[in-house]
Amino acid sequence: MSTITLTGSQRVSLLSLQKTAGLSERTQNRLSTGRNISNVTDGAVAFFRNRALNDRVTEFEKFRQDIDQSLSAVNTMLQGLDAIDSLLRQARGVLDASKSQTQQERSRSTTQFTTVLSQIYQLTEDTSYQGTNLLNNTSSEITVTFGIRTASRLTVGGVDLNNTANNVNGLFTNFIFSSRGNTILTNIFTGDGFTLIGSNNSNIAIVDNSIARIDNALTRARTVISSFSNDVSILQSRLEFTENYVDQLNQGAEGLVRADLNEEGANLVALQTSQQLGIQALSLAGQQQQAVLGLF
Repeated sequence: MSTITLTGSQRVSLLSLQKTAGLSERTQNRLSTGRNISNVTDGAVAFFRNRALNDRVTEFEKFRQDIDQSLSAVNTMLQGLDAIDSLLRQARGVLDASKSQTQQERSRSTTQFTTVLSQIYQLTEDTSYQGTNLLNNTSSEITVTFGIRTASRLTVGGVDLNNTANNVNGLFTNFIFSSRGNTILTNIFTGDGFTLIGSNNSNIAIVDNSIARIDNALTRARTVISSFSNDVSILQSRLEFTENYVDQLNQGAEGLVRADLNEEGANLVALQTSQQLGIQALSLAGQQQQAVLGLF
């Protein structure tokens, strides 16, 4: 087996070219990835600090998604409550108008009034987000975790606006709703009291009592709106903070491994020049051998 014998100058030139090629490959990788640390051998401290920050980003990104979904859920409840508030005001308007209506008009108003109350019931039952309804069940709740600390969370509790037996939780008391949402009114209209108003004004107090019940329902609905609005404000603040926090973590993680593209570009030009000089040096070393051989 034959071997090729290189001169000392040729070996030096080859080693220099190999080193230059390795540095050139590393520089090109930094330029293509934008990172000067891609593995632990490039810088152990920065590499593991970058990994720790990226792990925290992953963790808080999950919190951000949960907060965002919870915010959507509570906002859905608020939209339902706004619609309920509108329907309650509509029902109150029907009652107010009935005081000066004819008997036939009051009969139609009775139908309108019961229809509106039925829609309030149905709307309350329909207002849910991903299977959670905070308006028809006091056992329903949404628990939002903001961070890794146990206390860093918010629980949004539900209410039961269709509860007719509890004046504290429900919109109405003594309003009975069937499973189909048809409204049966008791202690509001006694017999034909509603239709008799206007003919002798003897039962105006019955309508006034109904208006008072509607006003109480409006107060209850607006109390719940205020409570949920406060929760929304908290969720929005935490969502904004978490988004900014994740952004800062990303910036910090990238700052640990980010390459200076201007510097790396200059390095690449210098290495290419060095590589060309190395090739020329290797060529000159070969020419020297040929010159020595020519003497013989």
